[in-house]
Amino acid sequence: MSKGLSKKAGVERRKKPRAGAQGGSKKLSAKAPVTAKATAKPIPGHSRSAPKKVKATLEAPVQESCYSCSKNLKGQERALFVEEEIGRIFCTEECIAQYFTPEIDRLEKEYFKHLSKADLSADDREKFSHLRWITLQEPDEVWRQKTLSGDYRYTLISEFKPGSRTIWCVCICLFLRNEPSFLYLAFPTKNAAMVNFYRRGEQVDWVKTQGAKGRQGLGQNAHSPHDSEAADGGGEAGDVVLPPTDGLADEWTETETLRAQTTRERKTTDIPRDQYELYQACLEETLETPDELWTINGDQLKAGQDESGEASESGDAVEASDSNDAGDINDTNDTNDAKEDALLIYHFIRHYADETPSHWFVIVARETDDGEQLEILDSFPTRDPELVAKFRQGRSELGGARTDDSSRVVH
Repeated sequence: MSKGLSKKAGVERRKKPRAGAQGGSKKLSAKAPVTAKATAKPIPGHSRSAPKKVKATLEAPVQESCYSCSKNLKGQERALFVEEEIGRIFCTEECIAQYFTPEIDRLEKEYFKHLSKADLSADDREKFSHLRWITLQEPDEVWRQKTLSGDYRYTLISEFKPGSRTIWCVCICLFLRNEPSFLYLAFPTKNAAMVNFYRRGEQVDWVKTQGAKGRQGLGQNAHSPHDSEAADGGGEAGDVVLPPTDGLADEWTETETLRAQTTRERKTTDIPRDQYELYQACLEETLETPDELWTINGDQLKAGQDESGEASESGDAVEASDSNDAGDINDTNDTNDAKEDALLIYHFIRHYADETPSHWFVIVARETDDGEQLEILDSFPTRDPELVAKFRQGRSELGGARTDDSSRVVH
């Protein structure tokens, strides 16, 4: 759909998907956990008592150094991300640009190779360069293609009508949290064939969702509004494109951290993500009858430290000290009360040993604030026993020893 040199921001809300295996849908959202039907069911072995402390192996990224300069980022408050499929981290925006420079150069060479002499002149390209910023905010088309490196390349296309002319703007970028995060290449063109050349992969329609800092989302069968104020500047190749704030420095949500961590730890020989929909039935089965159920205090998972401030070994339980100074009794009681009130993280594990080849299905869920429901943060099939072992953390409820909270609902 064509438009003038302006657009109007719009918002479309969508209901959460009710059921399905992660990866089976082409819809994208900033927080899109796999969900199950909201039906009453007991949670095997649920206990409100505080579990033992464990190291938070799911919170900190495996990669602890900058992908560009190899600077050690362990313990640093600021780490920059530009995508979550691979989970590459950087120390500065300069390192991001330097790391992706070879790919930028390759894309620029490809562009000039296909640039027609009858296309826009250099002066015209400069004149319409500001259209890239509008396109990054409100594209008419979004195309997604998975690269050999494992991340997704997004091509954003918008059509404009300055006077009697038709001009397109094409932006090639990475996405983080379903919004443009790093711009490889952007150019205006009047050549429809050039635009068609960059329509690669699968097309997904634009959806703007309300969220933290007005983040943008993607989904199918949505439509973008087409009238607003045009903005100047921004969007040079190699730029981090998250105005007006540095969204790359934001703390990741639990869901994003879990998925990025799991992605980094998955072996290349494991079940491909595009086959997850084949394991959809495992979701409900694993929730209903898990072989293993582990619970972790949510606050402890975030902290990843014992009471003395020293991190425990990965996967090892650490007993709290039995001795306390007399003056610390009240503090200890307050701490125990906080543990009782802390939300729990659940790890459901089911082994399909009779399948050929055998596999596991893992679900990570979290209590809601009211303590009566579970929200699924992540779920996936795997053939890797080492990956499964990483989810055997905290208190083992052993899948059915106790059923105190029979009214709890999973959604």
